[in-house]
Amino acid sequence: MDDCHSILAEAISLVDPPACLVVDGKILVANAPLQALLGPIDHLDDLVAAADRATVRQILEAAARVPSQRVAGDVRLLQENEWKEIRARQVVLQDRPMILVEFVQESESLESLAGGIAHDFNNVLSPILILSNLILAQKSLCGDVRQWTQEIAQATGQAAGLVRTLLRRTKQQEEDIGSGSTLETVVDEKEMSLVGHRVLVVEDDELGCRVLVLGLEMSGMVVTACSNGAQAIKRFRENPSLFDVVVSDLMMPELTGDILATQIKEIRPEIPFVMLSGYGQWGAELAAVDAWLCKPAPVGNLVSVIRSML
Repeated sequence: MDDCHSILAEAISLVDPPACLVVDGKILVANAPLQALLGPIDHLDDLVAAADRATVRQILEAAARVPSQRVAGDVRLLQENEWKEIRARQVVLQDRPMILVEFVQESESLESLAGGIAHDFNNVLSPILILSNLILAQKSLCGDVRQWTQEIAQATGQAAGLVRTLLRRTKQQEEDIGSGSTLETVVDEKEMSLVGHRVLVVEDDELGCRVLVLGLEMSGMVVTACSNGAQAIKRFRENPSLFDVVVSDLMMPELTGDILATQIKEIRPEIPFVMLSGYGQWGAELAAVDAWLCKPAPVGNLVSVIRSML
C-alpha cells in the first residue's frame, strides 16, 4: 500500500457510518463498515440499484460543484435491498479533490441533523460567550454593565447546556471542558505567560474567527488566522516552525479539522493541536489531537489549555 493510499485509508477510517472516497464514480478506498456491509467494491454503480444510479451521479456532480455543501438523497442498495440516505461532499486530500460518500440509516440521519443544529448553534454562542468574557475582564466596567454582561454570559451558558442535552439525547458524544456553563474572565494578569507565542487559528465561521483571534491576542499571543483547513495546511507547510500551537474547528469545508490535525502531525509530530467542536468530543480517539474543547468555550479555558501544553 503506497503512502497516498495509506493516508486516504486513515482518513476514511475516521468516518463512523459506511463510507468511501470517490473520484469519477470510482471508489478509491472504503472504510471498514462499508466493506463489512457490502464486501469488496470498485465503483458506486456496484452499490446501488440500477434505477438509482442516475440519482447517485447527480448527487456527486452537485457535491463537486459546491465544495462546502453536503448533498443528500435516498437510494436503494443493490445487495441489501433496502433504502439508505446517501450523503456526499467534496474534500481535498493530498491536494486532490474527491467526494466523501456516506450511507446512513434514518435514525443516523436524525442524529446527524441534531448534530448539525448543535454545531451551528454553538457557532452562534461562541462569539457571545467570548466577547462577554472579554468585557468582564475590563476593570473599568461600571456595576450595571458588569451585571448585565454577567447575565448575558450566564444565559449563553444555559443555552450551551440545552445543546449538550440535544447531543446526549441523540447519542452523540459531548464533554464538559469549555462547555460555556461557567463564567470566566480572560486570564489573570499574573499568569500571563503566553506573550509572543504564535498560534495558528483555523475557523470557517467569520465572526467566530474574529472573536477567537481577539481573545487570544488579548492574552498576548501572536495569531495567524485561516478560514479553512486547506488554507491552513498550505500556510503550515510554508514554515512549519513558525507556530507554537494550532487551534482548529472540527467541521470545515474542503479539509476537516481531524484530517488537518493528522496532516500537521505528519510534518511536526510534537506541535500541540487543540480541536474546537460544536459537535462535542467527536473522534476523541484521534491521536493527532492533544485537547478537545466543546463550543462555546470561554477563551480563558482555551488559554489555560494552551498554557498547559507549551
